[in-house]
Amino acid sequence: NYINPDFSPELVRQLNIQQQGEMVISLGKQQQHVIDFSEQSLTNALIAVSRQQEQWLVFIEGHGERSPLHTANYNLSVWGEQLKQKGFKIQLLNLVEHSQIPANTAAVIIASSEREWLAGEIDIIKNYIADGGNLLWLSEPESNRYLTSLAEQLGIEFIPGTVIDPNAEMLGISDPQFVLITDYANHPVGVATSGVTIFPQAVALESTIENSDWQFLPLLTTQSNTWSKTNSVEQQTDRTLTFELGTDTAGPLHLGYLLTHIDDDNSENDSEQRIAIIGDGDFLSNTYIGNGSNLELGIGLMNWLAGDDNLIIIPVKTTIDNQLELTQMQSLFIGLGFLIILPVFLLSIGFWLWWYRRKQ
Repeated sequence: NYINPDFSPELVRQLNIQQQGEMVISLGKQQQHVIDFSEQSLTNALIAVSRQQEQWLVFIEGHGERSPLHTANYNLSVWGEQLKQKGFKIQLLNLVEHSQIPANTAAVIIASSEREWLAGEIDIIKNYIADGGNLLWLSEPESNRYLTSLAEQLGIEFIPGTVIDPNAEMLGISDPQFVLITDYANHPVGVATSGVTIFPQAVALESTIENSDWQFLPLLTTQSNTWSKTNSVEQQTDRTLTFELGTDTAGPLHLGYLLTHIDDDNSENDSEQRIAIIGDGDFLSNTYIGNGSNLELGIGLMNWLAGDDNLIIIPVKTTIDNQLELTQMQSLFIGLGFLIILPVFLLSIGFWLWWYRRKQ
């Protein structure tokens, strides 16, 4: 029913409405305020209120991880903002300062560690997983060595080297270290990823345990003409980047796995435990998240890890790169053009027309 705010000032204060034209969308105890009535804003609000409980995402920090709050190209602030708009709560956690992961955590995110972990920190993550916690692990060709024992616990092995994809040239990308993925698993996350995803400098991985309580599903598979280059890529030119038999690993390769596990012994909690391991973190960085379907994949992964399966298939419609950034010289040139050059040009044309007609 429509409620006229002019006749219900108490309700306006109760809903914390701050300005004219503000809309409040609520479902149960969840509320979202909408000021911009665009399709994207309304969709985000509906998704947010559909989460019947707070979904806290805990990002581990302290080892050079990418941050969902910082705006540098390497970091994940664009992705973090999209997650918050869709109802997720974000918390940073340093395991040296806090030895326990909050009990209300929907998923823990390890985003491309760059430094060694303490043994005690790794034990906290391993215990969290043993207790049924969900995890997103974004790795890199060099950073996976910091969490070797965690990979062993999960039954995952990282293939040495960096994945090379000659197909990147089809999109005008000269660097073959950019891997194009179009082959996704028959899984809600894969189905929700509608187009190509791009992974700069990725590491391939494979499962090492055949008989395990975990179920392994390769989510991201490269094309057959790709390979993992063991030797340093920086020391070679594009023309010398060839597959070396006996050293490199031939494709197709897997860049991501989804792990699921149900603890039949725990009758109190029969929910499915979920872990996603991706061999790249750049695809969600501020630099590359707007490319292809990278954002769709990132949002789909978090909805799946949080157990909101019904939200995975909702398409992500947003414009990431919607700002025009100009240098000081470019701004000065445009300003002079509109304030001085264009008016002088129009006045000159007017004067010439006046002079020409007068002469006749």
